Amino acid sequence: MLKIDKGIPISGKRSHMRSPRHQEFQDILSVMEIGDSVEFPVETISDGQRYSKEGNVFKAIARNQGMKIAQRTNKDKSAIRYWRVK
Repeated sequence: MLKIDKGIPISGKRSHMRSPRHQEFQDILSVMEIGDSVEFPVETISDGQRYSKEGNVFKAIARNQGMKIAQRTNKDKSAIRYWRVK
């Protein structure tokens, strides 16, 4: 059975956007122009799908800032490039 606790203060909200790496992504995005691109190495290959965790975080931050991002895997499938398209 669960116990109800009273009088416990709520801790401050934690934002995932505060890490130094995420700040670096925000800084890059702030100067990227349409047509500019960045490349991230493929970190995980699952069921034949190419995946970059950092690249996906980069793309999510861009979307949160109202940008559109296109992505393509390079020919040797070792990296994924992300272009700002809007």
